[in-house]
Order: sequence, then structure tokens, then C-alpha cells
Amino acid sequence: IMMTGAGGMGIGATSAGGGGGMRSEGSRGGGLQPQQTRHARRLYIGNIPDIHENDVHNFFRDAIRSAIIMDPSNPNPSHQKQYIENDPIISVYINRERRFAFLEFKTMEITTSCLDLDGINVMGHGKVTIKRPNDYNPAWAPPVNPSTLPRLDTAKLGIVSSTVPDGPNKIFIGGLPYHLTESQVLELLGAFGTVKAFHLVKADATALTSKGYCFVEYADPNLTQVACMGLNGMDMGGGKQLSCRMAVQGHSTDNSGLAAVQTGGGAFAAPVAAPPAAATVVDGVDVDALLNAALGGGAAAAPIMTAAIPAAAPMMQMNPMQPQQAAVDPMAVANMLDAALGGASAGVGGPMGGLPPQPVSATPQATRVLVLLNMVLDEDLTNDEDFGMLEEEVREEVGKYGKLLSMKIPRPQDGCAPSAVKKIFLEYATPSDAMNAEKELKGRAFGPNVVDASYFSEESYARNALS
Repeated sequence: IMMTGAGGMGIGATSAGGGGGMRSEGSRGGGLQPQQTRHARRLYIGNIPDIHENDVHNFFRDAIRSAIIMDPSNPNPSHQKQYIENDPIISVYINRERRFAFLEFKTMEITTSCLDLDGINVMGHGKVTIKRPNDYNPAWAPPVNPSTLPRLDTAKLGIVSSTVPDGPNKIFIGGLPYHLTESQVLELLGAFGTVKAFHLVKADATALTSKGYCFVEYADPNLTQVACMGLNGMDMGGGKQLSCRMAVQGHSTDNSGLAAVQTGGGAFAAPVAAPPAAATVVDGVDVDALLNAALGGGAAAAPIMTAAIPAAAPMMQMNPMQPQQAAVDPMAVANMLDAALGGASAGVGGPMGGLPPQPVSATPQATRVLVLLNMVLDEDLTNDEDFGMLEEEVREEVGKYGKLLSMKIPRPQDGCAPSAVKKIFLEYATPSDAMNAEKELKGRAFGPNVVDASYFSEESYARNALS
């Protein structure tokens, strides 16, 4: 790439490799950082508007200067010199064809702090996504002392992050009318308080309509439950009602009795929930509580968990959530109930209507290969870009539960059996890894669907005989 410049703010020519790449150079001042840290001093900027490289450079430089927090009682001279008096940005590279950019900074500290700029509106042209580039490897980067990180007051920049991090305050909202824009949904959500992070899920960044659901986090964690209670069941007209649940690991119940299941990040965070169930009491015995205790639960009755389908999604039959529990002899439960109720459940031939003991179904033999259902939509297979996004999202999620060796997502053009299309095959290092993944993923929500998981033949997977 040929560089030209005047006063350290030159414009580079298009890269010889194509793709419309452009680069601007800022004043380096104290010289280049070691090449080994370059991966930790760059940020990826997605959905960048079609503006000049120098405009992008100046915009982010000025954003840092206006948002950086300088504590008068404990001033940091290096922050003043590095980020206000001098330019903290070394260069800007823009790929206009694919609408992304890379910003290279002088220090790893300001790079880390600028991750908080995710969701910033660039010069009124739209919000951008800011994250680490794919070549970033924290193991290769020298450790950064948190006390040296400059702090940015993103409220001064009016930022609502477009990435909602996993955590106890992440909320899923389904049933949104497809035509609502981000600003319209934000206006609705803003009625309950200041929004910290928000993501309206679309088929792609340029789509005019959404998929009918979003994720949100409020600046004040105390507003999380209040907003859930206020938004859940809200009438949106046209027969649509909002479905609002927490989107985090495990399940909890708020004061309104709404049970919710927390899931991981991305589209995995759609909810699974059910209305509260009233306890059944016979002759002073709480049958639900007894059943729950017999099945290994606590003393309190547990409501049956069924999938909550966002109103905007097509209605379909969903399998109930199956909590991971030890195998239980159903006859033992029947005998316990019969004894507790003094024979009230006994019918002709013995307890519980004289049903003979039923064998407990055997657990399928675990292999290193897991197959996932209900995660691939038709639109995910239409083009390479959408398919790549699906692969990246799934690989990131399933890699959390074990060492993933390989993954196959068959498409119609791959020549596999039609029954294999829209399935995801995962090869883990050990059966134990696959078992852990099956436990974590089965019954999870992925967008509007509930994931099903089962084991697959290692030999068939190796031969690519997918079905």
C-alpha cells in the first residue's frame, strides 16, 4: 500500500489486493509499537459508513478526547499527553466494498478502552460495531494493568452499545412487529429507563425489517425486573403481544411468577418460560412438591417448563424443556405418592391404577460427535455471507463446552443426504466433551426455536456419511 501524507494525515492508495481498501496515517509521535503487539492495538469497525478515511480518523480521535475522564484530584499526566495533546490513533484502514474498517492505536490501553465505543453513531450516518479483530490473541499480548486504562464517559457520546453482553441483566424481547425500526423500539424501551445496550436482530445489517425480537440491557440493573414486568404481555396491536424474559444461564422467578431460562450469547439467548403453576393439594399433601422432591428437586413445586414462542415467530409445536436429572424409577414415585395419600391413588390392581413397573429408557451411547437440530434456517443457507455468520456464531457458542475438533453444517449443494441438511454436526475431542455440550445445548433456545441434540456415529461422520 502506497502512503502519502502531509502533517501525518495522508491518504493511501487502494490496496493492490483489491477490496477497496484505503488507509490514512496519523502522527506517530514516539515511534511505532513493537510489531508483536499490533494485533492488540487494532480494532475492527463494522458497518462503517461511506465517508473519508480522514473523517473516520478525526471522528474517533475527537470522541476519545471528549469522552476521556480526567480526574482533577488524581490527574494522570500520561493520559493528558497521549490521548489529548497527541493523536492516539496511528492509522485507519477502510474496506469500502465490505463496509468495515480497522483502527490502529498507539497503546493497548486506549485500544481496550475504545471497545466501549461500540454502538457509536458515526457522524449521523449510523451506528457501528466495534470489537477485537479475528487475529487478536490475548495470550500473545503483554498484560495490561487495569489501573492504567483510560476511562471513557460514553454517555457524553450518546452511545447505546449494539452488543448486549451475557449477564444477569440481559433481556430478551420477542413479538415485535417486523416493521419497527431500531429508533422506534428504543423509544419504547426508553420509557422504562436509560438503555445501555440494545440489539435488534435482523437477517443482515441492511435489512429493512427485523426478525421480531431483540436483546436489551438497562444502565441501571435495578430496572431489569421492572422493565420485564412492564413489557411482558404488552399489546402491540394486530393481535401481537410482547414476550419479555431474562436471557441468562439457569432460571429464576420474579415477583410476577414468570419463570425464565438464561442462555448464552447471541441468538442462543432466546427465552424458555412458562406461567406459574398452582400447587395441587390432596388431603393436605402438596402433590407437586412431593413429585418434585421425588425427582430430585427441592421442596417447592416446580412449574412445567415449556417453550415461550415470540408472537412474531411462526407458531409451531415446541418440545418441553427437559432438565438434566438422574434416572428415576417411576414406580417408586407412584408408591411414594400412594403412601403419602393413604391409598387415594390406588385403583384396580394396585397403586396408580395397577400399572406394572415400566423400565427406565436407556441413555443413548455417547460418542464424540453431536448433532444439533432446529438451529439452521433456510435463509442461513442462501448465501456465503449468512452461512459464514451462522458458522461463526455456532462455533463460538459450542466451543464453550469442550474442545471442538471440527464442525459440519451440510448445505443442499454439498451432496449430502437431504436428511442431513439444516443439521449441525459437532466433533469433540472426547465423549466427555460431547456429553457436556449435549447437557448444555439440548433444550436451549436459539432464536425462536428450541435446540435438540443427539449423538451420531463417529465412523459415519469420518466417512462424511451424514444423515
